[in-house]
Amino acid sequence: MYSLSHYVEAVSEMLLQAKDSKERESITSSWFKLLEKHHRLEETEKIGKIIEAEIEKRKDKITVVLSEEKEKEVWKKYFSDQAIEPEFKIEPKIIGGTKLVWKNLLVDNSISTQLEKAKRRLL
Repeated sequence: MYSLSHYVEAVSEMLLQAKDSKERESITSSWFKLLEKHHRLEETEKIGKIIEAEIEKRKDKITVVLSEEKEKEVWKKYFSDQAIEPEFKIEPKIIGGTKLVWKNLLVDNSISTQLEKAKRRLL
């Protein structure tokens, strides 16, 4: 059985990667269905506190998502002048470009997102 912290961490990561509000709503809905299925809805107050702690933990943290390890050096140089130590994640599925996550802000200029937006405009 997963702890509530595991649930919050997994859902937070999915919400950060969601393409739009509709997808975020779907993730949240699925999460509550899963909690209900495992008889954990009564723990929503605890969940709220864990979410608040997770938000506080991420408050001043910047995550840089890159498609390749070799792109790290450029970003390390950029942040070195700003006394910020970002967390780096490598996700080849973004194809190229970068995603920056800071507080509640996601700056996504990844190729995969640009292709997805172009696809939606064409359909």
